[in-house]
Amino acid sequence: MNVQLDRSRVCIATVQEVDKALREQLGPLWKLSSDGKELEQAYTCKNFKAALDAINQAGALAEELGHHPDLHLTNWNRVSIRLSTHALGGLSINDLVVAAHIDAGVRPTYSDKWLREHPDVAAFVSKMSAAPATATAAPLTTATAAAGAGEAAFPVA
Repeated sequence: MNVQLDRSRVCIATVQEVDKALREQLGPLWKLSSDGKELEQAYTCKNFKAALDAINQAGALAEELGHHPDLHLTNWNRVSIRLSTHALGGLSINDLVVAAHIDAGVRPTYSDKWLREHPDVAAFVSKMSAAPATATAAPLTTATAAAGAGEAAFPVA
């Protein structure tokens, strides 16, 4: 993967950028935290190994991107991922880009019961299953290629 996050314009993402990403470019699991400073997703995996695998996939992807989320494994099968740019105390474009890469490149094995309770996620999983796991989209040269025009450039399959 040849991804370079934009380190020259690391600033807090605008409300419009976050809203557009949540509506149009990110999967249904991503939610804005109550204080508006983090993107969060949480889900239940089939078992402990599946949860650990999901965390390891997200961690490897984040390491490759050089922008690291907070990853949590609780109750033996519950995974949560939180993205923010700690130095800014809020969300940056880079957080949105990493979220899009997580959507495209991390393939959790969800609990069947949890997936039945979340039909929007089930539909998203079906759509993403049709794309190869490496479809973290075309290599991204800058996370903010279009940000100057008020739109973020997200690599979504």
